[in-house]
Amino acid sequence: MKLKIIRSLALTVILLPVAVALAKRPITFEDLMKVQRISDPQVSPDGRWAAYVQASIDLEANKTTRHIWLVPTEGGEPRQLTRGEGSNTRPRWAPDGKSIAFISNRGGKSQVWIIPVGGGEAYPLTSISTEADGVVWAGKSEMLLFTSKVYPDCADDECNQKRLEEVAKSKVKARIINELLFRHWDEWRDGKYTHLFAVSSKGGAPRDLTPGAVDSPTWFLSAPDAYAISPDGTEVCYTSNRTGGSRVAWSTNNDLYVVPAAGGEAKNITKDNPGSDASPQYSPNGRYIAYTSQARDGYESDLVRLRVYDRETRTVKDLTPGFDLWVDSFTWAPDNDTIYLTAAERGRQPTFKTSLSNPKVERVHGGVRENVQVTPDGLWFVFTRNSLTQPSEVCRATTSGGTATPLTHANDALLAELDMNPAEDVTTPG
Repeated sequence: MKLKIIRSLALTVILLPVAVALAKRPITFEDLMKVQRISDPQVSPDGRWAAYVQASIDLEANKTTRHIWLVPTEGGEPRQLTRGEGSNTRPRWAPDGKSIAFISNRGGKSQVWIIPVGGGEAYPLTSISTEADGVVWAGKSEMLLFTSKVYPDCADDECNQKRLEEVAKSKVKARIINELLFRHWDEWRDGKYTHLFAVSSKGGAPRDLTPGAVDSPTWFLSAPDAYAISPDGTEVCYTSNRTGGSRVAWSTNNDLYVVPAAGGEAKNITKDNPGSDASPQYSPNGRYIAYTSQARDGYESDLVRLRVYDRETRTVKDLTPGFDLWVDSFTWAPDNDTIYLTAAERGRQPTFKTSLSNPKVERVHGGVRENVQVTPDGLWFVFTRNSLTQPSEVCRATTSGGTATPLTHANDALLAELDMNPAEDVTTPG
């Protein structure tokens, strides 16, 4: 009798994993809608926290709610920072780490908001009629940047507000088109242009740093920010295409311009290159501006390289010579010399590094790494990682290599129910 019981228990132990595996089910459309979309991790100035965006889809209500969360970079339980309805995105830390600026459409219009990290209510920093987007906070200053689509002949927000009201009240919905670009994919231009504004974290009226009938910064696909502010908050660098007229619709001759954050005349620092110069990032000490660069005008598929402009010597250096992959995104290390970058390779997006002192690209990590950030001590990456069977989660890994450790587990419970088929790599000659 005892022998039968032992055999029965042994069989149960053997078959239990099989039963668990059989309990898993194929993924459905409804499951896809349950996936938590995680993006945009941002490391705090002291390196202890990462703020990120988590999006949840309500299928019945046909809406997506986005909130900002915090997770310790050494591991621990995440906590939700923003609440309520609507969209709360793009968290950017204050230099002292005590608050976060973000974009929220609570109240009906997208504006820059600020929320204390230690507790307290969020409050609006802007109330611009044309709405705000893309907030950036200077590394060592109270100055913030944001973008807004405005009427170029309006000198202030009162004028823009009046124009918007006139358009809303008008019974005429026809559009008069006299030049390109009049529509960008699914969005009508309607006579407005993207401008870059500066505002103090203490409040006050935003300053338009890029007036005129031209997009500054220029919009382009799948690229990091087209603008940046120096760590001390005194200078702004942005991308703009000043080709003029309808040629802007097919020209890729984007250039980098610098302008005082207090306002003033803009200066083109990449006028010698006929291709696209974009996505500027100041080094932590403010001396250098790293940016992406293409050599040929009008050719969007041209190789994207990484270059650096020295603000003291006014010289340019190529940091990716001989590298035949597109530079997708990049970030400075605290040493003001090393730059980490990502580039698409055979369906993945590994992390590489190069430097001013030794401009030779080396691989650091494989897999798919996005939104790569470096902690202030230079020892850790914080990033999002995903695969065909694993939605994005915030992870960390050492900058010297090694395995990635997940910091968030927003989709673990759902994935435990699903039978996900492994993906296979297929390479064809091209």
